[in-house]
Amino acid sequence: MIIIKKLGFECAILCVSLGDKSKISEIIDGWSRRSVWIQFIPSCLVISIRSIILAVQLALRDFIRGDNIARKLNLEIGLRYLARTQVREVLEIFRSISDAYYWLVVVSKENVETIAKQIIEQGEICERNDDICFSNVELDLIARVFEVDKCLTEKTCKSRNLSQRKALEMIILEKIALGKILR
Repeated sequence: MIIIKKLGFECAILCVSLGDKSKISEIIDGWSRRSVWIQFIPSCLVISIRSIILAVQLALRDFIRGDNIARKLNLEIGLRYLARTQVREVLEIFRSISDAYYWLVVVSKENVETIAKQIIEQGEICERNDDICFSNVELDLIARVFEVDKCLTEKTCKSRNLSQRKALEMIILEKIALGKILR
């Protein structure tokens, strides 16, 4: 479990598997009533933890400044993560991908480590080793979802002497950072 603190909030990021994927909305809604925002990001779409952390930091900043698009912080995290401006698009993308593992993102002003443990103790979610989530990454799917042209990835690989994964990560971090501007 990774814990970050930013702008008066705490965020826990951990790799999980879900017993019943149909419970995702119920889990999110139940905790949002307690000012705890939860986002499940399919592990096959996560190129790096840095990408999740950047999306969370920018979503928090957007909310504090009043620059948010979504009314709920968890949806703003999804918007930022996928570099989109339409909540409908984010929901469609997340619903269309059935994955064995997810990155659970928990944000609150309270102790998120305790909250994450409570969420897991409810029984629908099992914490997994981060390596499992990273072994599930699908570079072609990520490129397609983030609308990254294969030529751009290849040029970035060659010009910066990077692996395909590192080049794609760099491009995606830029897209997340510039998501609202580029759309």
